[in-house]
Amino acid sequence: MAGSSRLTDFLLAAGIGRIDSDDPDEWVAAIESTAGSTVEFFINWDAYDSESQQQLAGKYEDFPDDADNPGEKLAYIPTTDGRKVPARAGIRYYIRPKN
Repeated sequence: MAGSSRLTDFLLAAGIGRIDSDDPDEWVAAIESTAGSTVEFFINWDAYDSESQQQLAGKYEDFPDDADNPGEKLAYIPTTDGRKVPARAGIRYYIRPKN
């Protein structure tokens, strides 16, 4: 990750730059300045089973194929005891605009 938080990463990706202030008004102004702009990013899935404390999937490709929807994945990992551990979507990285 580029910054120290997801918000910092978003602002960097939006071309705003790093905000070196503890003033919430400056952060709000920076966020509001992104209204209407387009930011490209990459989303991926993972699945963590809190009962077994195991990572079951680390990326979208690790999820089982959805037999009812060819070309798509199930949004969960089935466990041997019949539970369905849901996918967690997360932003892996933003694509910074070229200046």
